[in-house]
Amino acid sequence: MEAFFEELPILCAVHESLSIDTVQRTVHPGWGNGLSMADALILQAFLDEGVNRILTTDHDLAAYEGGPEVEVL
Repeated sequence: MEAFFEELPILCAVHESLSIDTVQRTVHPGWGNGLSMADALILQAFLDEGVNRILTTDHDLAAYEGGPEVEVL
C-alpha cells in the first residue's frame, strides 16, 4: 500500500483538500446534469485538470453534456 501512495502523485494530480470554491464549482455541472455529488466531484477534478476525454465504466458520467467527451466502456 505504501508503494501505491508513493507512486500516486506520478500517475495523477493529487489534491490535498476540498475547498469551498471547488464545491461551489461542482454544484453547477452536477445539479444541471443530474449527477450524484460523488460523480460531480470526480467530473470537477477532470475539468480542473483540463482533461479532454474521459474513459469510464460509470454510465452516470455519460449524462454530462459538455466538454470533456465522456466515453463509457
